Amino acid sequence: MGRTDVKAGRFPECEHIVKALNKCNKRSFFDRWWNNACAELTHSLAACRREIKEKNRAINATKSLARRQRHEEIIKAVDESTKQPKQEEEE
Repeated sequence: MGRTDVKAGRFPECEHIVKALNKCNKRSFFDRWWNNACAELTHSLAACRREIKEKNRAINATKSLARRQRHEEIIKAVDESTKQPKQEEEE
């Protein structure tokens, strides 16, 4: 049973590693097992995916912060517009 090819479209930044890994995975099982031929490429792909994940995490954090600030401004504006003026007690 052969290995499934990794789809290059999922990782456009790592496309060169994906192509090399797919080529390596097409080799015979014994060659891959005995020589541990594809291990370096697998680790390279994992490192590339980790870098992509870190970049996306940073982008998402800035978007989340901006969204949170915008949400707080909206809540503040709604609270100010719905405040009832304080009525002074008459003696």
